[in-house]
Amino acid sequence: MSSTEDHRALAEKLSGLQFALAAGDTSMVAAIGATFADQKAEQVLAERAGIPRQIASMAALQISGLPADEGRASSRITGSRWHAFTGAERRAMIRLGCWRNAAMVAFYADHRRTVNGSVS
Repeated sequence: MSSTEDHRALAEKLSGLQFALAAGDTSMVAAIGATFADQKAEQVLAERAGIPRQIASMAALQISGLPADEGRASSRITGSRWHAFTGAERRAMIRLGCWRNAAMVAFYADHRRTVNGSVS
């Protein structure tokens, strides 16, 4: 598979995990629902979760720029404040959203390079 397809598949998988979390599957919350940390720690967490380094770096940068208020951060990333979620569940949703966004940016960048003929 090309990196474009890998990034697309990753974005789809992360989106599916967000839907699963919204539907009540909290199995991932213990692993990714921890309190937000500095940019380097966020990148390490993403890489440990299996996110490629480039995407983990972009997502960590996005997380580090979010508002400290988790409700506002959740609203910015997912379009909802997720009032029904506990703090850990909300943080997991925000992380999944940032990881998904970074995978989509990587997919789009790869796709644009391919369309413009930079990649044969």
